[in-house]
Amino acid sequence: MPFNAQTIHEIDTLFEITAIGFLLATLIFPLLKGKAKRIQELKIDTDTSESEYAINEHGFLERIKSHDPQHD
Repeated sequence: MPFNAQTIHEIDTLFEITAIGFLLATLIFPLLKGKAKRIQELKIDTDTSESEYAINEHGFLERIKSHDPQHD
């Protein structure tokens, strides 16, 4: 199927419209994304004064010694 001048012009116009669309998308999408929300740091409570169990240095759960002298 041979291409005539009108078909080539239509393909060229479609290519230009597509290129303009891509350029606009690269400018608009970052603006729509917005800024990342600041993540609040979590504070981990490491107080074991009222705990019966804790994670040891090897990553296992173990019963800890009581801090209350009445339980010793």
